[in-house]
Amino acid sequence: MASKVRWDRDSWWVVTHHNGKKKRKRIGPTKADKRQAERIAKKIDAALILGSFGIDQAEQKAVRCDEQLRTWHRQYSVMMKPSYVLLSQGHIDNHLVPFFGDRDLRDLRESDILEFIQAKHADGLKPATIKNALSILRRVVNLLIRDDQLSRNPLSNLGELIRRVATASASETEEILYWNDDEIETLLRIARDKEPRFAPLLLMLFSTGMRRGEALGLKWSDIDFEESS
Repeated sequence: MASKVRWDRDSWWVVTHHNGKKKRKRIGPTKADKRQAERIAKKIDAALILGSFGIDQAEQKAVRCDEQLRTWHRQYSVMMKPSYVLLSQGHIDNHLVPFFGDRDLRDLRESDILEFIQAKHADGLKPATIKNALSILRRVVNLLIRDDQLSRNPLSNLGELIRRVATASASETEEILYWNDDEIETLLRIARDKEPRFAPLLLMLFSTGMRRGEALGLKWSDIDFEESS
């Protein structure tokens, strides 16, 4: 009698031999799935040693992610705007269920959430879209905690996780944009022709690098005529 973790058909499985029967449970294809499968196998082995393991009973107690997401959507869609009914259904069908599948929510960890964020970010989703999808899962988990079906929420720090991803993925300025000599001369020439009173201010801005507010705040007393060249 033992429980093993095996890779088969592009997924990690927990395979358990008990009382002459073999039971296989698919967990998923990711590294997080492998870790989860290993945790499940350890729990099953411990239960086998204690004589308290029953395959059918263990499956009945599982809090499956896909089932809970779809149950939530079915029950609470009556309270949603029509646009959000479609949006949330899309997040569930296209992102959450394909990634988390029938994983037991009791075994979900923050590391699993980070792997979801990483995978979706690699797919080109914006941080805000990833957060919207995970916010649905967070609502489901909060309701399960309220009903004493779960004891903790691995998405409690979701806002901070997304903020860090957004900061890390923010595009950096590759070069400093500036006016070249020809562009400056063209602008000054137009200013002299069209707005001659404005031309000296432009010339000062280009010559000194002053900000607009600094230039507009200048007074005659700020100019040292004796030391100026």
